[in-house]
Amino acid sequence: LDEPTNHMDLESVEWLENYLTTRTEKLALVVVSHDREFLDRVCTKIVETEFGVTYSYNGNYRAFLKQKEQRVALATEAWEKQQKEIHA
Repeated sequence: LDEPTNHMDLESVEWLENYLTTRTEKLALVVVSHDREFLDRVCTKIVETEFGVTYSYNGNYRAFLKQKEQRVALATEAWEKQQKEIHA
């Protein structure tokens, strides 16, 4: 689904959210959207491709943000440690 909530009124968005969460639970769907609230209510897994690398996060959009922040912090920490070892 590409930007499914664009140009929809609130009633239509609520119908779509209900449909996606109750009738497609055994399906994998690809949703591209800038509507973070919609993603938060509908998604159970987020897949992100960044710099040619794909990362998978379980949970809704808010969970994705937290998990990504943790992943980036760990990667930064590992890089900084590596730099210290290189320059030691």
